Order: sequence, then structure tokens, then C-alpha cells
Amino acid sequence: MIKEAQDDSEIDQIRKADENRVWDKRDQQLRAREEARRRLLEIVHAGRQEQIEAKKKRHEEEYALEKEQRRNDALEHKRGVERDLEAAARRKRDCMDNNRLLLEQVAMREKARQDQRERERQEVQQWKADMEALDRRAEVQAGEGRRHATRSARLAEALRLYGAGAAAVADAVADADAMSQAGMTRRHSA
Repeated sequence: MIKEAQDDSEIDQIRKADENRVWDKRDQQLRAREEARRRLLEIVHAGRQEQIEAKKKRHEEEYALEKEQRRNDALEHKRGVERDLEAAARRKRDCMDNNRLLLEQVAMREKARQDQRERERQEVQQWKADMEALDRRAEVQAGEGRRHATRSARLAEALRLYGAGAAAVADAVADADAMSQAGMTRRHSA
């Protein structure tokens, strides 16, 4: 029995050594796996940190570009507003100049019309004065009877001499007829 006890101890030692070898191998595999996990975690963590840094750098660059773009947009907007204000002021000046020129043209035309009317009025007055002078001479030379017969001839002669316009002619004829009628009624009533 003693021999059997020794044999079991040797088997126990072999089994124990075998178990220790298996456990050592298993521990070694676990350590290798843990080391692989740790290295993988370090690689992933380093990669993630690189991504975070790259994203942060990209965000800072984008922010700087956006800030520059906003500054450029604000500057362009300011320039656009200034250009619009200048264009509006130029259009206003042009309109005011145009209005001033139009008013000057209207005033010149009105002045020309007034001058023309004044010339026509003076011509008519001159014509009336000439007609009255002709009438007085005719009365002196021919007497009362010839006055009415020669009036149309004298009217035609005066119009030819003075070249009066249509309005002046109509006024002159109306005045001559009125004077003629007034003269006849005064003479017949006397």
C-alpha cells in the first residue's frame, strides 16, 4: 500500500505539473489577449484622438472661413448699400436737373409765347393806328362817302404791309367793322 501511495503522488505531481502547464499556457494566452486588447485599445484611442484633433482643426478652419466670409459679406453689403445710395442720389440729381431743364424750357416757351403775343399786340396796335391815320387822311381827301368803300382796300393793304397773323387779322377786321358802325351811327344821328 505504501507503494501505491507513492505512485499516486508521482501521478499527482505529473497531473499537477500538467495542470500547471495548462494553467500557465492559459494564463499566457489570457495575458497575450489582454496585451492585444490593450494595444488595440491604445491604437483605437490614438486614432480617435487623431480624429478628434482633425475634427477640431477642421472646425476651427471652417469657423475662421465662416468668420472671414461673414466679414466679406458684411463689407460687400456695405459697399452695395453705398452703391445703391450713390445711384439713388445720382438718379435724384438727374431728375432734379431734368426737372430744372424742363422748367427752363417751359419758361422759355412761355416767354416766347408772351413775346409773340406782345409783338402781335403791338402790330395790331400799330395797324389800328395806321388804319386810323389812313381813315383820317381818307376823310380829309375824299369826304364821308368814300370812307366805307375804301375801308376793305385799306384793310387789305395794311394786312399786306404788316403780315399780321390770323388772330390779329380777325381782331383787326372786328375792330374796323366796329369803328365803321360806330362812325356811321354817329354821323347819321347827328
